[in-house]
Amino acid sequence: MIKYVQPGANPETISCESKNSFYKPFEVNRADILKLFVVKGHIERSAM
Repeated sequence: MIKYVQPGANPETISCESKNSFYKPFEVNRADILKLFVVKGHIERSAM
């Protein structure tokens, strides 16, 4: 899943928000996060 990471309601959580407004934001405890990846770019199949 791809989300924008924002500060949560308290220091122990983060808020995960989608660009698509259909999906509501949700909060995750920082201790529950195992890995976090940064997307630096993308390639579309039509560009190949």
